[in-house]
Amino acid sequence: MELLSPHMTPRVPRAIRERAHALLRHWPDDYHLEKMTIDMPFDFAKEMEPLYRMVKQREQERNEEVVQPRDPLNQENSNW
Repeated sequence: MELLSPHMTPRVPRAIRERAHALLRHWPDDYHLEKMTIDMPFDFAKEMEPLYRMVKQREQERNEEVVQPRDPLNQENSNW
């Protein structure tokens, strides 16, 4: 963003500033980046420790269970 400000980077040509502005216009802002990492943690994690991966998978399963509650009479849904 500093590249877009003539006060912060005074010797950058106008063409470079305009090109940077055109490219940055389509870059997601902090809110959308954070939302993506929350909604899709496994897509953005390049490498996860096995324990952390297991914990996150369990959290995701619990969140899905809230949406689709299990049938207590059905033994196939039992985790233990």
